[in-house]
Amino acid sequence: MRRITTAMSALVGLLALSVAFVGSAQAHTFEWSGANAALLLVLADGPQTFTAAPGLVVICKHVRLDGTVKQGAQLNATARGTYTGCEAAGLKAVVSEAEYEFSADETVSVINKTIAITVAALGCEVTVGPSNNKELKKVRYLEDPKSGGTRILAHVEVAGINSTTKGTCGVEEGAHAGGTYFGLVLAFAHGTGTLKWS
Repeated sequence: MRRITTAMSALVGLLALSVAFVGSAQAHTFEWSGANAALLLVLADGPQTFTAAPGLVVICKHVRLDGTVKQGAQLNATARGTYTGCEAAGLKAVVSEAEYEFSADETVSVINKTIAITVAALGCEVTVGPSNNKELKKVRYLEDPKSGGTRILAHVEVAGINSTTKGTCGVEEGAHAGGTYFGLVLAFAHGTGTLKWS
């Protein structure tokens, strides 16, 4: 009986320790040290590649996202995005304004509006809506060591994007799951202070 009691005590102690450890785990945060909120600018001059389905790939040369970052630590930052220099199958593609919520816990969500990608020469339209594209993984953050704490480098390697195609897109019309987005962007905060991810 003593052995059982001792074993039960050890098990209860282990469970308590596990709960304490899980409870003490902290989420990542973005942190802006400036005295006030600052404008957030995210830029990329390298390819941003969205694959809606096998055979349907959209590549944009440039993206600019504008948002704000609050004073102190925060879990999320939102930004509106403009894509330029986009092509699909070597043909011009137009991407509508996008709105994103970036989480310091390395996810990104499409918010507020549907993103429309149009390839007029093909009669093709792809839409990516906010309702089923939440907390997509993964966005890996790294403070740019050359910036003195003013820039964050983000590697966007997102999978599981849901989209809908209409028209002659080279794939079957309708809903598609498992889309991907790959790109590299730099985030800046305008003002006096440091921008960090931890």
